[in-house]
Amino acid sequence: VLLNPQFSDSSTLQFRVVTYNILADIYAIQQMFPYCPKWALSWRYRRVRLLKELESYDADVICLQEVQQDHFQQYLLPEFTRMGYE
Repeated sequence: VLLNPQFSDSSTLQFRVVTYNILADIYAIQQMFPYCPKWALSWRYRRVRLLKELESYDADVICLQEVQQDHFQQYLLPEFTRMGYE
C-alpha cells in the first residue's frame, strides 16, 4: 500500500475491501459438493444469504469472483445499487 506522505494521520485513509467467491451456479453441483443438500446449492437459495453476508461486512469496495453475468445483471447489480454501491 502506498500512502501519500502529506497525510500524517493514517486513520483518514481507512477503507474496507471485501473479496468473495460467489461460486458460479454452473459449479454448484451435487457432484462437486456431495455433502451439501441439493436445495442449498441452488442460486435461488444462496443469493439471498450471500447478499446478507456481503451487506454485513459494510465494505467500501466489494470484489466478487465466479459471478455469472445473468446473476449479476438480474440480481446482484440491482441489490448493490439499492445498498448504495456504484
